[in-house]
Amino acid sequence: MVSLNAYMRWHFRKQKAWRNIIEQYIFVLGSPLPKFECPVAVNITRMYGYRKRAFDTDNLYAGAKPILDVLKTPRGRSNHGLSVILEDNPEFCRLTVKQEKSPDKSTKIVIEILDLAVADAKVRSELSGS
Repeated sequence: MVSLNAYMRWHFRKQKAWRNIIEQYIFVLGSPLPKFECPVAVNITRMYGYRKRAFDTDNLYAGAKPILDVLKTPRGRSNHGLSVILEDNPEFCRLTVKQEKSPDKSTKIVIEILDLAVADAKVRSELSGS
């Protein structure tokens, strides 16, 4: 995950290349990809490792933009996307981004996508179990 500050300084070709890299990694690691036709909860966890620092909150959420762009269904002028989620607007996608120090000192991003009803039930069960 790249911070918004770094991403916005890049040339548009480098931004496009970054989105293509994300798309290739998600496609290779998650084959076959699920398709969600309903509202979803997207949980992105940035695990930072050795010699890395935590992002501030605005950079953390803004850094998730290229990942969401790759996950959504392509529309209009946008010709990239894996069609995992319908749309990335708040009506269809509840986004949660967090970060934590990696126990094995490696840097990685964990993406969890759940049907919104399943995500709400999971939260309710966690709250009642506490």
